[in-house]
Amino acid sequence: MEEKRNLALADVIKQLHETHQRLIDYIQSVPGEQISGDTRWRRRLRLDTYSHYPIHTKAILAWRERAT
Repeated sequence: MEEKRNLALADVIKQLHETHQRLIDYIQSVPGEQISGDTRWRRRLRLDTYSHYPIHTKAILAWRERAT
């Protein structure tokens, strides 16, 4: 957050989309046997993506409240 504090919102959103695209490209390159089933790779993906979101939810909601 501190690294991006002085960036324009448009730049932050651009970085978000670029990062998301890199993630999609990476997932598409992973062998199918790693994606199906309960593999170590899949558990790590879950931890680093959607399971990670709740950690930041409180901060995002507070920021949104201040912005309005």
